[in-house]
Amino acid sequence: MGKLIRPDQEKIKDSNNRKILHLLMEKREMSKQAIAGETGLTVPTVNNNINRLIEEGIVEEAGVSVSTGGRKPMIIRFLPG
Repeated sequence: MGKLIRPDQEKIKDSNNRKILHLLMEKREMSKQAIAGETGLTVPTVNNNINRLIEEGIVEEAGVSVSTGGRKPMIIRFLPG
């Protein structure tokens, strides 16, 4: 059986989703790490929200950015329309 989600948790999820969407609408494209930094959300929270937004066709993965070391950051692009 799935986990029960309290109404407060749903409000938090909606709020996090809105933060990410508003930021991407303004900037058009950013890395997940940059989104986390500007919203104050954790990278795992950003990843979960971005994955949902990709499934809904609202954003897309637009390639990778230059890295100064380690894993190259994935760029996320807002799809207007």
